[in-house]
Amino acid sequence: MSSLEVIVHIIHHALPAVLLMIEYPFNQIPFDWRHYSVTILVVLPLYILFFVLYQSINDEPIYDTSDSWTGLGIVFAMFVASTLNFAILWALTMKWKLPRFQKVEEDKRLHQRMSWI
Repeated sequence: MSSLEVIVHIIHHALPAVLLMIEYPFNQIPFDWRHYSVTILVVLPLYILFFVLYQSINDEPIYDTSDSWTGLGIVFAMFVASTLNFAILWALTMKWKLPRFQKVEEDKRLHQRMSWI
């Protein structure tokens, strides 16, 4: 791969995560460990199954830089990174974001009640 192709490949994988991190302070999406269990019990096994099936059918790795063991190591590293990322977002949501949004909603309700008086 040329250096331009590598840069484009990195941007394709990194840009959605960067944009989501920029958008995170403004959304009201909850982060709950029940949501993450869906990732662990459904998405990750399906991704591993796809990874193994693709490599066994095509006799080549999904990514040029991996063989079957390195590829599964990459999947495990992604699992660890996503768990850490989810834990950080959950902590930020519970400690900072949720109380802030609750206060905003209380202020709105108070303002609505005061406007009727």
